[in-house]
Amino acid sequence: MLFRLIVLAISLGFCIPTFAQPSNDDCHNAITLPISSNWCSAVGAYTNVNATPSNFPPAPCFGNTGGDVWFRFTAVGTDLNITIIGDQAPSAGGSLQRPQVALYSGTCTSSGGNLSLWQCRSATGVNNIVDLYKGALVIGQSYLIRVQGNFNNTGTFQICAQNYNAPALPGSDCNTASVLCDKSSFVVQSVVGAGNDPDEAASSCLGGLGGNSESNSTWFKWTCDQAGSLSFTLTPNNPSDDLDFVLYELPNGINNCAGKNILRCMAAGESLNNYPSPCHGPTGLNFTATDVTETSGCALGQDNWLSAVNLIAGRSYALVVNNFSATGNGFQMDFGGTATFQGPTADFTVNNPPNGCASETWTFTDNSSFAFGNLTAWSWTFGTGASPATANTQGPHQVTYNTPGQKSVVLSVETNEGCLVTHVVLIQVDSCCQTVNALQYTTAATDVLCRDNPNGTVNVTPSTTHLTPYSYRWSTGNTNSSLNNLLVGNYSVTISNGICNSIDTLSVGGPPPWELTDSITRPTCDGGTDGAIQVLTANGSNGAPYQYNWNNTGFNSNASYTNLSNGVYSLVLQDAQGCDTTISYTVHELELELDSIGSGIIHPSCHGYSDGSIQVAGQNGLAPYSYIWNHNATGAFLYNLPAGTYYLDTIWDANRCRNWAPFSFTLTAPDSIQIVLDSVSVSCTGNPDGQLIPIVTGGTYAYQYQWSNFQQDSMATHLGAGNYNLTVTDAHNCTKTIAASLTEPPLLKVDYEVRDVSCYGYSNGLIRIKGQGGTPDPNGLYTYSMSPNNFSALDSFEVAAGTSYSLYVQDAAGCIANYSPVVVNEPDLLIVDAGPDTTIQLGDHFDVEAQLSFFDYYDYQWSINTGDIACPTCRKTSIQPVEDQKYYSILVTTAAGCTATDSLLVTVEKERNLFIPNAFSPNGDGNNDYHDVYTGEDVYQIKKYLVFDRWGNMVCNKQNIPRHWKNFGWDGRFRGQDMQTGVYVYMIEVEFIDGVIVRYSGDLSLFN
Repeated sequence: MLFRLIVLAISLGFCIPTFAQPSNDDCHNAITLPISSNWCSAVGAYTNVNATPSNFPPAPCFGNTGGDVWFRFTAVGTDLNITIIGDQAPSAGGSLQRPQVALYSGTCTSSGGNLSLWQCRSATGVNNIVDLYKGALVIGQSYLIRVQGNFNNTGTFQICAQNYNAPALPGSDCNTASVLCDKSSFVVQSVVGAGNDPDEAASSCLGGLGGNSESNSTWFKWTCDQAGSLSFTLTPNNPSDDLDFVLYELPNGINNCAGKNILRCMAAGESLNNYPSPCHGPTGLNFTATDVTETSGCALGQDNWLSAVNLIAGRSYALVVNNFSATGNGFQMDFGGTATFQGPTADFTVNNPPNGCASETWTFTDNSSFAFGNLTAWSWTFGTGASPATANTQGPHQVTYNTPGQKSVVLSVETNEGCLVTHVVLIQVDSCCQTVNALQYTTAATDVLCRDNPNGTVNVTPSTTHLTPYSYRWSTGNTNSSLNNLLVGNYSVTISNGICNSIDTLSVGGPPPWELTDSITRPTCDGGTDGAIQVLTANGSNGAPYQYNWNNTGFNSNASYTNLSNGVYSLVLQDAQGCDTTISYTVHELELELDSIGSGIIHPSCHGYSDGSIQVAGQNGLAPYSYIWNHNATGAFLYNLPAGTYYLDTIWDANRCRNWAPFSFTLTAPDSIQIVLDSVSVSCTGNPDGQLIPIVTGGTYAYQYQWSNFQQDSMATHLGAGNYNLTVTDAHNCTKTIAASLTEPPLLKVDYEVRDVSCYGYSNGLIRIKGQGGTPDPNGLYTYSMSPNNFSALDSFEVAAGTSYSLYVQDAAGCIANYSPVVVNEPDLLIVDAGPDTTIQLGDHFDVEAQLSFFDYYDYQWSINTGDIACPTCRKTSIQPVEDQKYYSILVTTAAGCTATDSLLVTVEKERNLFIPNAFSPNGDGNNDYHDVYTGEDVYQIKKYLVFDRWGNMVCNKQNIPRHWKNFGWDGRFRGQDMQTGVYVYMIEVEFIDGVIVRYSGDLSLFN
């Protein structure tokens, strides 16, 4: 980094860096901007630092004269929006506080100009952004933009501008919406207020947040002409503004907002504290988004964009845009897609005059059309120099131009629905300076009789056939057609008919100038009268014979005037035509002078020294000479003199002759030696790469240098941090010593944080590098790398375990620090054992327990539960399989997300564990009173239990009896009567837990 030190003798100080004046400090050096329908400069592209106030008065809204800068552009549309963005958090365009902007037309030169103010805006409150809007610009005309900071603020700034043909001014309600005729881009400069109905969007995503759904809204409507897709981009003039919108279909037509249907709704937004975010800045519809609604806030996945929509021919649509940020700033609208809007076609024909000349009549005829309604208004602008300049009827219109060049003719037409479109045609108007508009005139000049008498004239006479009045501007500044009372010389005139110019030069002649040579004889000193004046030769004017009038004694032919004492004498010299000239002569007595050879000075050798001297010698008199100085010194030699001015008042010679005016002698000493030190600081701690570069002024060149580290070059190099002295000696051995210090940044260090790999074999370890010391960038940041090169702002690196890493930090000065080794650890391999494969009997429960390689906090998940696992999320649980064979797997997950799995195979043997007695004695003795079926754990239920007598009559029928239910069987009774002892038949269906149903039958003996 380069610093500049200004050091006086043995003292150290600093100088504040200065900046050059901006190139566009003056109006005539305005920077040309390529303004189009949508243009922005780079952030901080322009500055008014060190700008000086213009000669033009401040714009009314500026309030004070400050350091302003100027820009120029050529209008390509009728409407202009300019945004000056200074230090506007959080999306700064520069450092300028409270910017101000003004728009002018006219011209300016280095000597002045003629400007007309069109518009002026000043940032309000604490805003450091300002918008300016102006309509009715003339396309093709040049305009000037003036920018400064309020309260004399200076800084850098960004300019954004949009020059376009605007639609009708939009309202804040659906029924006052601007009707769009086509998809041309435009800008809404300001969005303030919510109209008469601030809750028209209540049923959309803008509603339901408390309060009205609109706060600062503007509405647009259109009818689709050709069906197709529609996308659009809303770009806020203030980049950090939160724009929301709702797109509706109007089922009842463009003039009826009732029953509107929501097609798209955008309410996403974010606090300014989080700027920038995906939910700030431009928003709209595009062809990559897939959602149709984004609600308020900025949830994961929201990006401020919705999917494009398909429009249907003949249907009408409405769009409301709400500036939720309430800054008052507007936005730019740009459309895309294949759909088109219903609107008129603005068109006209131009009937050129025969020669296409200025001053001829041009005819413009409207050819506009609208297939879906009526045209109700026409607005014409015919371009610069047009008469008339504008018109507000359909026409046709006849127009003349008083200036040639390319003209932009603009026609705007409006429909009965308020739809406004614009058509621009460029025409070329010829000056025709050689034909129709040729200048025709004659000139004349009269010479002077006597050269010094101002009686010459020049005159311009126009022909009687010229079409327009002529104007004149002479080199004298006069604007008449003729000049009088002129001396000999050349006079130029610019003649104009308002279209063409011609420059002529007229000469006023006269006799040649006077020429004469003369001599003066001085009278002797102390009152002598022996002086004389003699004209040696006389020529010029109107020639000889010449007459001489010496000191008003009358004219005669005597060219000499004698017997003169000290004094002033006049001569009137007259030529043959009586023209004369007057000459004045001053005659001095003989006076003493200084001999240039014997006189001289020696200046002081160094600043502040008193070693100067003066030596004088008289001449033009009789020696010896005596000398008297103004400080009462005498003698011909003065010495030990400091710098200053000394006067020799009087020289006397032996005849008492003297000088008539004092002689002055100025002794100058060299300026004091001044040294400005440029320094290149030590880049990195311990690096001997500092430099001290002296810039020496004053003293007497050439200089010698002696540094305290014994270097003798003008620039001291390879320096480390520390204190240094420099002694400079000039050609007169004058010296100056200064001191300077070089510093070095703090030692650059590497700090870091490590997050170990979460699971064995993973590569999700993280190393976050931090820098300390050194020279961070203006934001306090460093760049980082895991190798000696390829540095970036990325400070976190995902790594695997088992490797030793080196960490590198680089600061803004290019210094690099590294640290190694850095090791990333990983946990042990997680192993789970579900147990050995096993065989069980159907209906048996089997306990399983996961065995782990190490203990931690775990989540357990056994196989997808089919009802046969007692606790699917327990480490130890019981299973009761029913399939012949089944695998049971266990998934173990640690708190860090590490997993392990294992499984075991369970084989089920199905012997059908069941006993059905073949006799019972229902005699009430408590033993075998019921014919119960005895089941094992593999039985689910007795699905059917039937008993028949020997004749086939069913004496007992029971169904769906749970297993192990006591006294469920036949009790030996039928219809309330005890049955006789005998043999009966049973038929029993048993459903097992594996879903198998088995039928059993046999004889049953009943004993009473």
